[in-house]
Amino acid sequence: MADNDAAILESMTETSASTSLDALRRHVSEGQVCQAPHQADTGSDAFLSGSIPASTGISTSTLHTNNDDDDSAYGILDSIVKRAAELTVVQKHDRGTTRMPSSGDENGSETQVNGPRPSDSPVDDASLNMEGLESAIAYLVADGSDTHLLRLADVFNRLKTAYVSSKQSEAKLVSKCKELVAEISHTATKVNKAVVLCQKDRSTITLLQKEIAKAWGVVEASREKELKDQETIQALKEEVDALNAGSVSNMALAAPHRRRETLAGSNNDEVGFRQLLAEKEQLGRDLCDANLRADTLQSELDDARTRLEAMNNDRLTLDIEYGELRDVLNTKKSDLERENRNKEKLESTLKSLTETVIKRDQELLLKTNESRVIKENLARLEASVKEERTRAERAEKEKEHLVTRATRVQHEYEEQVATTQKLLSDNQRYEAELSKLDVDAARFRDETRNVTRMRDQLTKRIKQLEAIRLDVEIERDQYKSTSADRTHEIELAKKEVEGLKKQVESLTRDRDVAQKSLVKAAGSAQRHLSLVRVAERERRNLEHEISGHKEEATKARKLIWALERERDSRAGEASRITEQLQAREEEFKLKEMLIFDGRKRMDDLERKLKEQQSLYENVRTDRNHYSKNLMECQDEITEMKRKIKIMNHQIEQLKEEISLKEAAHVKQNFEHNKLEKEKEGMSLTIGKLQTQYEEVTKQLQNQRAEEARLKHIIDDADAQAARLRKDHEATLQERDLLGTQLIRRNEEMHLLYEKIKLLTSTLASGESAYRERLEDIRVLKLEVKRLRREGAVLKNEAANSDVLRNEIFKVQRELLRERTRVKVLEEELESPMNIHRWRKLAGSDPSTFELITKIHALQKRLIAKTEEVVEKELAVQQATRLYHDVKISLQRQPGPEVLEELRMVRSALKSKVSECKSLASELNMYHSQTNEASFTIEKLGQELQDLKRRYYEEKRKEQALHKTRSDAPEHDVGLGGRPLCVHDWG
Repeated sequence: MADNDAAILESMTETSASTSLDALRRHVSEGQVCQAPHQADTGSDAFLSGSIPASTGISTSTLHTNNDDDDSAYGILDSIVKRAAELTVVQKHDRGTTRMPSSGDENGSETQVNGPRPSDSPVDDASLNMEGLESAIAYLVADGSDTHLLRLADVFNRLKTAYVSSKQSEAKLVSKCKELVAEISHTATKVNKAVVLCQKDRSTITLLQKEIAKAWGVVEASREKELKDQETIQALKEEVDALNAGSVSNMALAAPHRRRETLAGSNNDEVGFRQLLAEKEQLGRDLCDANLRADTLQSELDDARTRLEAMNNDRLTLDIEYGELRDVLNTKKSDLERENRNKEKLESTLKSLTETVIKRDQELLLKTNESRVIKENLARLEASVKEERTRAERAEKEKEHLVTRATRVQHEYEEQVATTQKLLSDNQRYEAELSKLDVDAARFRDETRNVTRMRDQLTKRIKQLEAIRLDVEIERDQYKSTSADRTHEIELAKKEVEGLKKQVESLTRDRDVAQKSLVKAAGSAQRHLSLVRVAERERRNLEHEISGHKEEATKARKLIWALERERDSRAGEASRITEQLQAREEEFKLKEMLIFDGRKRMDDLERKLKEQQSLYENVRTDRNHYSKNLMECQDEITEMKRKIKIMNHQIEQLKEEISLKEAAHVKQNFEHNKLEKEKEGMSLTIGKLQTQYEEVTKQLQNQRAEEARLKHIIDDADAQAARLRKDHEATLQERDLLGTQLIRRNEEMHLLYEKIKLLTSTLASGESAYRERLEDIRVLKLEVKRLRREGAVLKNEAANSDVLRNEIFKVQRELLRERTRVKVLEEELESPMNIHRWRKLAGSDPSTFELITKIHALQKRLIAKTEEVVEKELAVQQATRLYHDVKISLQRQPGPEVLEELRMVRSALKSKVSECKSLASELNMYHSQTNEASFTIEKLGQELQDLKRRYYEEKRKEQALHKTRSDAPEHDVGLGGRPLCVHDWG
């Protein structure tokens, strides 16, 4: 980097030295031409009388030469060239010390010049050389009498400031590059951390999914075990029924003489029945344990799902942060690339400057050789020029007067031509702008029609949705009134909701179509910009052609007097054109007002459209609220049904207990019949219990099917949530892209504002300079009129003089000769063969010539300024057009719509979450129902055990009664002479 800086500084110092010396030599040669001999002598004396420092390496003896010699300025230049060459040689080779010979020292003394030490940097050497040159130029310009040396000092100061500013900007760019590199490394570390976290989250998600699969496997195994237990219970019930039937038949057919055998068999049956009851109880306990395990597994599954959702949310946040970091990284990369491009541009400009400096050095060498040849030629021609000076003074004065008149007239003619061409170009430009405005107005009208058509379509759809909402409300009332047909109407409502979803999807498609049309409009705007650039290139080509025509117009100086007569008429035409221009400007302002009104109408239409969209959102929220209320009502209905079923079951139980109590109260005297009826009742109750058990098993199966259906619904909801997450991520990416585009547009607008401010300031300065030039033109016109009057008076005086005719004839011949010489000189001035030919002769008036050169310079500056003003006006207009286009594109960008859609997606996600919660609550409700059913099964089992206990007690009583009867005498005689029976005792 230091080597590059040294090379750049070296080239800049060489450039500054060569350009400053070239300018000094050129200005000295011009001063030699422009000044009179006595003035040149005094100027050289004043210049040579100044003190020159020794650091420049130019001795005063070199500068002190003969005042009459014209080579004094060239001697000064040669000494400065030698000094600059030695300084560059010292800088290139880094010598310790060099000895520079003084060109004018008679004794051959040498001046010691300290070169840069090897340890010094090239930048310090260059700064020392720059300081040396600055001090040399300061001493040369200390007198302040020579304007050319002052110009040389001005050029050197400008080069120095440019060099300092370039070094400062380079340091700023280097620091900025370092900051950007550090920031990029920091963001890269953040991105790597985010990627590692995402990988960890994915691994944990896969582990949780495996655990969930294992849990589902355990649940399936428990279900299979539960089914097997139910099958065993059913088989045991069938065995119990068979045993009960066998016991009844044995009791009916048993004979009195086999009572003891039946007693033993009944005891064996009782033991088997007890074993069956124990097995049934064990199976019930196993069923309860399986249900508990299923509940725990379900809770673990819910916990795993919640953890999975939390991890998904964390992953989404990490993805969002990753996207933000990626956007920041992209912006930083783009900034770094832009800075690199700027640096490359600066380096290319520096290379081009160094190449131009080398070329200038070569040209300087060629010019020095040419100057030596010209010196020799001038030395030979000087004698002849001195002889002809005295003769040519009078003719020179007349020629100067004629040249001043010709230049004034030419200047006026060129100004008139420039004004007419400018007015014509402005007229064409305004016509083109008006046509563009008409096209834009037509395009805006078409867009307003499209917007109104879309608004009408949206209003129609909103009305349709309102009607659908009213229908849904009516159907909700019908649901409240008629709960029997609720399932069919729910299906219809679902179909209508699907239709609404389809309508919403169609609306989103319309939105996408509108976005595509926006993109097409942006493309058309880019095409318009390309057309504007093509028109700008054509305008530049036309300006080049105009400049060519101007050069051709210089050849038509013979028509100057005729064009002067037409000037007044042109002035009238110019005033008329200015009036037309003002009228066109007023029309342009009216067009702008119309466009502004159209934009206001567009804003009103957009505001109404947003209001309609807000109304549509309100309707949508109401629909969601009503659907939620409908779900809650359905949940309440199912809860009431469940309670009614429980109450009916309790009522049936109470009825059975009442009937049993009434039967016991009525049949106290008929115990045997009561026992038989109780047996029948027990068999009936056992059948009822079996039917109830079957119903409960069916309910369990239905609940399992419902659970599977709910799981399927949950999976669908999860898939839909994932899809919504993807849509949300896509919308976030679109939002980020729109945000970056908006930031870039704002930066471009800021730059355009700055350019507009600069152009307005330059326009103001150009207008002030233009007014000053107009005042100068007016003064010159008055001078021309005065000279014409004097010429007319002189013609009247010379009309009657015969003596002066011959002299006039001679003067005319000389005038013709001088005119031919003037023509030749003008042609040579247009295509100069020798730059140093034109020099003032003795006896010339330097003040008038300086005025003429100043007028020429001011004319050129005025033309250049007018061209710059025209270019800047075009640039301002182009900037305003770009600003309007950017503003329109920003207005068309769908910022609020995207936010609205994001809000809709969030509300839909919330509704889905609420639906999932409601499904989870329903699942818990079904679990509670299964628990209640298991509780009822246990209660029925207990009742069955009570009935069996009572049955066995009755059986024991009956056996005891039979035993007492068997122990009594078989042939006891009663009072009536017949054997006694137990029935008689009863």
